[in-house]
Amino acid sequence: MPDPKGNALVKTVETLATQKEELATKEKELVETLNAALRRMGYQVMPVAGGVVTVRRRGRPPGVGRVKAAGKPGTGKGRKRGRPPMGRAERSAVSKRMKAYWSKRKNARKRGT
Repeated sequence: MPDPKGNALVKTVETLATQKEELATKEKELVETLNAALRRMGYQVMPVAGGVVTVRRRGRPPGVGRVKAAGKPGTGKGRKRGRPPMGRAERSAVSKRMKAYWSKRKNARKRGT
């Protein structure tokens, strides 16, 4: 027993394929007509291959020049950038040093020098 939905789908696909061929033929005719008219002016229209226009992007292509993961494959850990994080003792030392620096500047400004 044939499936009515399957038959309808096959007919729809066949119709679309036929329409696509007709549109390709019309496009070719239009390009030929435009070429005939523009040839007199020194121009020529070229059909796009596959119907897709690719635009060249500026700059480095995507994925080029990236740092590859260092370490075990599949861990997802790559090279870290920047400084390593500070520990508690280092932060405390920096805090004391900066407090002394700013108090010295504040006192110098009060004195007028």
